[in-house]
Amino acid sequence: MLRRKLPTRRCQRGGVLRWGTEHMPVTLQDKTLKDTVRKRHTGMCWVVPKAEVERLLGHPYDSYVVEHV
Repeated sequence: MLRRKLPTRRCQRGGVLRWGTEHMPVTLQDKTLKDTVRKRHTGMCWVVPKAEVERLLGHPYDSYVVEHV
């Protein structure tokens, strides 16, 4: 029996996140997520460019990253 690998679903849709007077580009992407204590899983999420996150937060992005979940 031959097994064929199914293509990975890679959806990228663009949009604009509005937060008060701030506007920043976002894309909807299929990513591997680690957002709970359970195993990693795939799911759709909105991705904001790192530079835009830092501009919005007013701090370096790395200061908000958790190393172990």
